[in-house]
Amino acid sequence: MVFSGIYPEDPSDFEELEKAIEKLCLTDGSVKWKYESSAALGSGFRCGFLGMLHMDVFRQRLFDEFEMTAIITQPSISYFANNINDPEKFKVDNPLDIKRPELIKSWYEPICTANILTPSDYLKGIISLCNDRRAIPVREEYLNEGKLVSLTYDIPLSELVIDFFDRLKSLSQGYASLDYEIKEYQETEIDIVTFYLNGDPIDALTFLVHQSRAVSFSKGYAAKLKDLLPAQLFQVAIQAKVGGKVIARENIKANRKDVTAKLYGGDRTRRQ
Repeated sequence: MVFSGIYPEDPSDFEELEKAIEKLCLTDGSVKWKYESSAALGSGFRCGFLGMLHMDVFRQRLFDEFEMTAIITQPSISYFANNINDPEKFKVDNPLDIKRPELIKSWYEPICTANILTPSDYLKGIISLCNDRRAIPVREEYLNEGKLVSLTYDIPLSELVIDFFDRLKSLSQGYASLDYEIKEYQETEIDIVTFYLNGDPIDALTFLVHQSRAVSFSKGYAAKLKDLLPAQLFQVAIQAKVGGKVIARENIKANRKDVTAKLYGGDRTRRQ
C-alpha cells in the first residue's frame, strides 16, 4: 500500500475533515486510516491507499463531495526492519514511528515483478528509464514480428509508485502498458531524511529514502520548499539531514525593506 498524511489547511477544519474521511471510507473499504499528529501541521490522519491513482481519486472526492482542500504529504510505502538485539522483523509504515533509528540493523524493501508491453520504437527510452529506477532485467521478448516488445523487470516498489507510470506513458506517447505484483522483500540500504527549518526539525517532512537517492532527493525537495515557502523578514535556512549530517541546504533570503517607497513623486506626465 501507499501511505500519506492528510491534514486540514485550517486546523479548525479538523472535525469536518474527520467526518468527510469517515463517510468516504464507508464507500471505499480499501482505505486504511488512523489519527496522526504533527508539530508543524497539527492533527491529521495517516491514510493507506492501493496506489497513487487511488490516492488521487480520494483527494478529488474530498474536494468534490465535501469541498475539503487538504494538505497531503509525500506518499511512502511499507518497509520491514529489525533491531540489533532482536532478529524479528517489524513493519514500518511511518518513519515517525521509529523512536531510536540508531538501533536499526537492517532494512527490507518490497521488490515487484513488472511487465511492460511497448512498441519497439520506444524501447530505448523505456530501458533507460528502468535502469535509472534500479530495475533488474529478467526477460525481453519480441512479439508480432518484432513490432511489440515484452519486458520483465524486478524493480523496487518505491521506484514504481511515485511517477514511473507517468514517465512510461510520456516516453511511449501513451502506447506502453504496465502491470506489476509484489514478489518479495529484499535487504537494502535506507536513510531517514529529515528536513529542518532554521535548525528546527519538521516531523511531517521525514522520509525513508534509498541510500543511493538520498542526496538527489534532498536537493530536489529543498529546492521545491525554497520556491513554495514565503520569504520572511529574516533568512530561513532549509536543511536536509541524515543522522545529523547535512546533505542538502537552501536559503530563503530575507525580505528587504523598500526604502524608496515613500519617495514616489507621482506620474511623470504631471510635470508637463
